[in-house]
Amino acid sequence: IFLALYIIAKLFHYFKPKQFISSYGKAVLITGCDSGFGNLLAYSLNERGFRVYATCLDPDGDGGQGLTKNSRFTDQMVVLKMNVTDDDNVRQVYKQVTDDLNENKCQLWSVVNNAGYMITSPVEWGLLADYEHLFDVNVFGVVRVTRVFLPLLRVSKGRIVNMSSTMGRLILDNYSAYCMTKASVLVFSNALRLEMQRFGIRVATIMPGAFKTTGLFAATIASMDNICLNTDQSVKSAYGQQYYQQWKQQTTNELVSKILVGTDSSIVVNDMIDAVMNTVPRNNYEPIGSLAFQVFYRLNNILGKNLLIKLFSLF
Repeated sequence: IFLALYIIAKLFHYFKPKQFISSYGKAVLITGCDSGFGNLLAYSLNERGFRVYATCLDPDGDGGQGLTKNSRFTDQMVVLKMNVTDDDNVRQVYKQVTDDLNENKCQLWSVVNNAGYMITSPVEWGLLADYEHLFDVNVFGVVRVTRVFLPLLRVSKGRIVNMSSTMGRLILDNYSAYCMTKASVLVFSNALRLEMQRFGIRVATIMPGAFKTTGLFAATIASMDNICLNTDQSVKSAYGQQYYQQWKQQTTNELVSKILVGTDSSIVVNDMIDAVMNTVPRNNYEPIGSLAFQVFYRLNNILGKNLLIKLFSLF
């Protein structure tokens, strides 16, 4: 009976008509708008009438300049420089946003913690600093920005949208650092959701599959050479002379695979928009652009990776 009621409730929630909030008098802050999902989301929310604070690591780069010049409502697009690893910089942006909100009689409705990057590396390779910097951007950047901007969200009873990944649940070898950061974002979001209920603030997590159009993978592959250079020769010798080239080639093949990697970034952006605008957003969104990856990911969650590998080995 409980299972039947659970399924009915899920189906009702899935099929019931969606209702969306009005963008009038509302603003959204998005981190990591230089490229990828953050950049696309900034354009999309601007088109829907939000005042958008698009924060970029380099606002003078192509991504930031494009937002400034090419948005539908350029007067509603505010591009700001923000490094999510810098406490002083984040607080400076908070002051800029607060002043701008007061001047334009707006409320900050949502913070979208999108900034992040990926590295791939065996645990022994590279520097410990590689792990530390990845956590500083992908995890502590999320925590830092959230803590600073929460006072504004308590006023609006708005939204926090955090970018995690399917790799927060799908643990892969040579991606330990990245998987750890995205699992941390998921756990942080789940705890924050419970704490924010008293203030009427909703917390949603976006967990995309792999999408080649973000530019994330090109930077990941490019960083592999530097990781190899920073690995002790005795460690590389233990793995064998051919290991690095084989690992790099395999990684490149995986990240450009037409079977496993999606090409339509709008799948992710539409879920991000829903998390910001839906009156009853979901806790977790899992936009996956590849059917093959979708099947692999779902079976992995049910069977676990070891059983899944054994299952595939039978064919």
